Amino acid sequence: MILTEVIAAVHRYRERAQTQAQLARDIQHLREVARMLFEDKPDKTKAVEAVNDIAAKRLARMDAEALALLDKAPPISGGSEFSDCGDRLRWLMLVNLPGQFPYTQGIAEPGASGADPGTHTIRSRTWLATDVVGLATALAEGWCWLAAARNAGDGVEAQALQIAVAFDEHRDAEHRALGRAARRLWAIGLREHFGIGGDGSKLVLVTGSGASERITVDFGLGNHGTDQAEDAVLASLRTLVTPSMPD
Repeated sequence: MILTEVIAAVHRYRERAQTQAQLARDIQHLREVARMLFEDKPDKTKAVEAVNDIAAKRLARMDAEALALLDKAPPISGGSEFSDCGDRLRWLMLVNLPGQFPYTQGIAEPGASGADPGTHTIRSRTWLATDVVGLATALAEGWCWLAAARNAGDGVEAQALQIAVAFDEHRDAEHRALGRAARRLWAIGLREHFGIGGDGSKLVLVTGSGASERITVDFGLGNHGTDQAEDAVLASLRTLVTPSMPD
């Protein structure tokens, strides 16, 4: 079932991000230990070599994507907002800057009337008491629509560019977190399962205001609310597959 496969792909990416972040953290700490050993105990060359060897083995387990992200300049001046290298890598893989995968800080297009005529706007039954359920249902419908298009031999990336979800994330902090979580889940699902990247994996959220121009949405570096919102949407997605699907 397509939804099960996409959920599994999202979980694999999340687990990979956590694993790569821990490896980066370990490497940083091991290198610091080796440096202190070399400075304080210069005669303990074997100990320094052993610590550096452990760090090298962890480095060999890091994937190319994570290493490329770490090679870039810190996204925040001096990187002081991150407790360590692992914390920074986790942020880069799961949040990142506006316009960068997984497009957590993406774009919103206020006003359904302002959307392109060809946009396929997926609307759920309601956005009040069932916001999480409605958003999960919209994502599921979008993934299933893309799967059907792929099976029909249509260009899946072109189809993805036509999708928007009606959701007003500007109402309050909870809705902002849900909007960020939806963008992240959509982008990861499209890249990891459908092989769609770039603009094709950017989810547009159509709000209820009357404006028509697209705006960049950047709600800062706070991750905790978005992580909780993502867990809630994933839990709702799992209920669409089967109530007994394990976490």
